[in-house]
Amino acid sequence: MWRMARDAANARRVNGRVRQFDPFLMAAATQELTELMAYTYLLRKKLGNRRRKIAKNARIELASPVHSLAAKIADQIDIDLGNVQARFFPIAKKGMKKAASDIRDIMNNALAKATIDRLPTKKATDEVLAAVRKHGIEPRSTWYVENLVRTHSAISYGAAHKQSFVGDPDLWGYEYVTVGDNRVRPEHEILDGTRRRADDPFWEKFWPPNGWSCRCQAVAIYDDEATQTKVPKDATVDEGFEGDFTELI
Repeated sequence: MWRMARDAANARRVNGRVRQFDPFLMAAATQELTELMAYTYLLRKKLGNRRRKIAKNARIELASPVHSLAAKIADQIDIDLGNVQARFFPIAKKGMKKAASDIRDIMNNALAKATIDRLPTKKATDEVLAAVRKHGIEPRSTWYVENLVRTHSAISYGAAHKQSFVGDPDLWGYEYVTVGDNRVRPEHEILDGTRRRADDPFWEKFWPPNGWSCRCQAVAIYDDEATQTKVPKDATVDEGFEGDFTELI
């Protein structure tokens, strides 16, 4: 089973499937980069050959919003700010896309290594943080990285757990089980106790983990007289967690 977990941890889709960069954050970052590029261009146009003053002026003026600064300079030298931003937007968008891809690769490799090395959550989190900081990236919080570590490990082990039962002639099915404490999400709590046969399509969608830091499990049932229970009407899976993660192995 450990070998299967290792293989799942190495699969790119373990991460790419559930950890997407927030499109709103990406759009905002692209816009900010566009405005910064436009501001730098306009500042250089304003100063002409006096390049040595650029850094000094930028440090002073950047205390104000970049967009306002760019608009001010554009008015002074009679250049349409909208045209300048339109010129730099495709470049900024391409740059942000490349940066996001690089960050994903760094995180993928660090998360996979932490899982393969069987590191405890705290140690794994520290290792991933060290990997991204080495490349000049500072996560918004250590909790965010810990969430990634826990979820990555849960996906890897969950995939291996299900794969370990493939071909077992005595297996009837599984029961969906939550931890049962006050931290269980309502959408997972309603699934608690759900019993379905091993070949039921239910498990192709609801095999845990079913969300970030999900602690739910599917417990094997070896009882020929077991009966299936109904799937709750309102049963849902967090976005990005639909499907069968055993395909990673």
